Amino acid sequence: MKKSCFGLTAAMLALALTFATVPNASADVPPPPVNQTLGIFDATIDFTQPNINREFCQVCHEGSQVERHHALVTPEFGCFECHVVHDGSFANFRECTTCHETSPHHTTADAQARHCSACHGSFVADYDDGHYIPRYNPTAFTPLTGGVELAEGRFAGGCMACHMADVDQGIANNNETHHGTGLIECTWCHNFELSDNRMIRKCEDCHDVKSLHNIQADSNNDGMITPGTEMGGYGHVGANADCYGCHIKTFLAFQSATVAEPTIPSITSLSTSVLAAGQSTNLTIMGESFVNTSLGQTFTPVVEVTNGDEVILLYPLPSFTSQKLTTPLPATLEPGNYDLRVKKDEVVSNKVTLTVTAAVEIQSAIINRNQIVITGFDFGNRTGETLRDNSLGTVMSWSDKKVVTRIPDAMAGQTVTLVTASGSVASAKIAASKYIKKNTLKEKFEKKVKDRINSILNK
Repeated sequence: MKKSCFGLTAAMLALALTFATVPNASADVPPPPVNQTLGIFDATIDFTQPNINREFCQVCHEGSQVERHHALVTPEFGCFECHVVHDGSFANFRECTTCHETSPHHTTADAQARHCSACHGSFVADYDDGHYIPRYNPTAFTPLTGGVELAEGRFAGGCMACHMADVDQGIANNNETHHGTGLIECTWCHNFELSDNRMIRKCEDCHDVKSLHNIQADSNNDGMITPGTEMGGYGHVGANADCYGCHIKTFLAFQSATVAEPTIPSITSLSTSVLAAGQSTNLTIMGESFVNTSLGQTFTPVVEVTNGDEVILLYPLPSFTSQKLTTPLPATLEPGNYDLRVKKDEVVSNKVTLTVTAAVEIQSAIINRNQIVITGFDFGNRTGETLRDNSLGTVMSWSDKKVVTRIPDAMAGQTVTLVTASGSVASAKIAASKYIKKNTLKEKFEKKVKDRINSILNK
């Protein structure tokens, strides 16, 4: 099962409360634990463990990461920031932990500023965005931070009703998940002046009322999400059983919202994470909750692509479903790394990276002494870098169609690599210039004649 599952089964509820009749939940998905894959995978990453390697990272970071890293190249941050030479050969640079010695996920400026939505989208709130947090004392239907233990290992009335550790999924418990972020300011999550039953209010700095009530997956794969009519265990608002998972003391059946609301979309994969500049194509996005209905209103997706201050909105083809959409990508995207999200009204999905590379082409690389003239297309007008094996070249001139570089000990037959300022890479075999070839033939002829004369004289 690939979808997130939340909720509480009737059997579990009966253990705790015998005074209420629970609606039939036989079709519901029994937690805990649940597949916590909506938004961004719910797990901790300990970089001291041997299983944290390239294969592990690519479970989430699919596709080639070469272009994504090359797109980071600037005149100030060049090839040899990553490709380090030791004893005449490159050190290992294909293993993620060679550079990422600790988790990079919460070291960004946004993470340090507690602007969690920058990556997690509308699944969480930012502590300073002015979102609604109830100020009244928790009541009988307010979830508890730790929930209520029904039986050994079984909880309700809080996050632990569904979000529990699961070795098979690599999911940690709530404490480990939050402490494992590396965000070490305890007061960001804890207000030790509050009593235990009021600690829920501190949780709502990030897990606010609005986001918690808009998390839902498509339970029957019919292409449309309709809160209140889904099977329990596939989100927070699919069925009555989902409500009971948190609001165990009230048994309030699902009530139709008074305001139509979009559920939060979630991206799990892209048909490709690398595109060539100058080419229009269709990009397929897989995930959850791309379309839903609420109070008779249908909320449909748009795709937002950003690079710095540049924001581009793309409109999917009309064949989208709750789990799949296809959107045309224009040929006008410049080379670089882009943040891609799916939006529905005011809510946005988690962020994924789309890399656009320049379609660089080398037609020739001609050497004359130690100077190499490289000609071709789409080199860009910003100076990049040139390499030959472990040697970094000195760029003499750079234009969109011609680069002149000096590389020590370079010779015909070797390979020269060109890295543009936008991170695109192209390589070509070095050829000798016609001038050199003519001189070489002349020298060989003269040497042959000289050797012949010496042979005759020595007889």
